[in-house]
Formats: sequence, structure tokens, C-alpha cells
Amino acid sequence: MKRHIAVMISALALGALVVAPVASAQEDPSQKIVPHLELQQAEIRDALKLLFESVGIQNYSIAADVQGLVTIKVTNLPFETVLRNILNQVNATWRVEAGVYQ
Repeated sequence: MKRHIAVMISALALGALVVAPVASAQEDPSQKIVPHLELQQAEIRDALKLLFESVGIQNYSIAADVQGLVTIKVTNLPFETVLRNILNQVNATWRVEAGVYQ
């Protein structure tokens, strides 16, 4: 019986170690800070790719009609502030659907 309880406690502890990184990986993207991004006359698709990579966001899609050039220089600003600024330059909008930026 004691051995069974010890095994269960070990399994629970191991489960907590596995779940903890997943929980932190699901951090609210709107709270992430863009450390630095500087682009001049960059293609919007390249700019968005760099922006998402800078904060570790892997789930995004870009509509085919989102096109144009953007210029931006920011340091230590919230991710969604920078995203909005970039998209405003090409008159585009964004939304999050099922965890995917679109």
C-alpha cells in the first residue's frame, strides 16, 4: 500500500513537471513585449513573420490580399501594439480565432 502511494505521488509530481512548461507556453500573446524591431520598406509578409518570431508565436496566417511595404522602429512595446501599427500601414486588420492570429 505504501509503495502504491509512493508511485502515485511520483507520477503526480512528474505530471506537474510536464504540464508546467505547457502552461507557460500558452502565455497570453497580448502581454508579450517586442524587444526590438526595425524595418524600412519591408514587405508586410516578411515584417509579420519577423514580428511573430520575435515573441515566439507560431500560429498565424496572412490573407492573400495583405500586401504592401512597411517601415517601423520599435523597442520594448507590447506585441499587439506593434502588430496594430504594422497592419495600419497597409490598411489591414487582425483577429485571433482558436488561438491563431489571422
